[in-house]
Amino acid sequence: MTHVRLSRIFWRGAAAILLAAALVALGSVLKGNFSSTDGRILGTLALFLYTGGALSRASVSSSAVGAGCSARRSSSRHPSR
Repeated sequence: MTHVRLSRIFWRGAAAILLAAALVALGSVLKGNFSSTDGRILGTLALFLYTGGALSRASVSSSAVGAGCSARRSSSRHPSR
């Protein structure tokens, strides 16, 4: 998978999580109360959003490290004269 494709998947997932959170909040406002279940649902959605961002950031970091390692390996195979 390319970085662009992973990024697109991440942003679509983030949009879905935010949409779900907005629907839960809207339902709470329309009901007139905010139950503990609503709070747990919003907390879980926030956790998913945070975890997805952390994984996305780790993926970018690991791909950069991998590119750096492969560049270092190729330069060690062909030392400059």
